[in-house]
Amino acid sequence: MNAYTLSKVLGRALAIVALTAAFTPAASYAAAGDPLGPDFRVDSAAGTGVMAPSVARDGIGDIVVVWERSGSANPGIYARLYGADGTPKGAEFKTPLADGYPAVAMDVAGDFVVTTSSYDTVGKKYRIQAQRYAASGLSRGSVIDVATYLKLGEFIANIPAPVAMDADGNFT
Repeated sequence: MNAYTLSKVLGRALAIVALTAAFTPAASYAAAGDPLGPDFRVDSAAGTGVMAPSVARDGIGDIVVVWERSGSANPGIYARLYGADGTPKGAEFKTPLADGYPAVAMDVAGDFVVTTSSYDTVGKKYRIQAQRYAASGLSRGSVIDVATYLKLGEFIANIPAPVAMDADGNFT
């Protein structure tokens, strides 16, 4: 299998995972897969479309959930922090990232980074952006333009820009 074919297969697999996750309620699970509590609603805006959710967990089990909200008066990329027991740690908040498919990674202290992969219809380019956050949910610095590129030939759908973070908060 050449790199191009492998890339197409992985892209389609990510799209299927994202679509499946979009229709799955949020919940926390123990290592054995047992629920730690009941399912809980993440998006507070009734009647909106929640697309491409992504979840990350820190060293004590607190989580951050990010998603793209569509179909409302205030679309965008949103995030919300939760304690290990599923209790919200504040209200959801809108990120400054371009609409697209988000991904999130968190370090052991709870600091996190949100990425998004989107298509800029004005510039006719794909772009990947990132925004860093403290464990409290306050942004750290401004939006980082990770990459901007033209896609010639076959159209590819937006897929999450995967991100990983180490214990010290370094990310890639």
